[in-house]
Amino acid sequence: MKLRWSKLPVFVFVLGAGCGGTDKYPERIVGNWRPVSSNAGGGQMRLDEDGTIEEVAPGGAVRKGTYRFVKRDVIEVSFPELVQRSGGKERMRSRWPARKEQRRIVSLSADEMVLAGDEWKMKYARAKRFP
Repeated sequence: MKLRWSKLPVFVFVLGAGCGGTDKYPERIVGNWRPVSSNAGGGQMRLDEDGTIEEVAPGGAVRKGTYRFVKRDVIEVSFPELVQRSGGKERMRSRWPARKEQRRIVSLSADEMVLAGDEWKMKYARAKRFP
């Protein structure tokens, strides 16, 4: 089989397109997010550059923890503590055990993100502020 040089650049381009080396998920996921639709009843969350996450449930309970990328589109979230806000003060609730969970990034754009767990899927929109 003789390879024509005119087709070689197309082949290299197609081969390189599937590598996924240009994904900027770690940078693009950082920020404040509010739920748009869900089947899990989640609240707002903030993801920081240093790998910390904070979630506020609709009832006001706050979970603080860390996140890290375990795959290109999967983050592992660890929540060692739950903080209850009441009257502007934060207090620890020790009866909540530490949890680790994995969340798959279904889609991520500048203004929208869809995350999925084992039994849920949630759509988020970028928020200007965090509660």
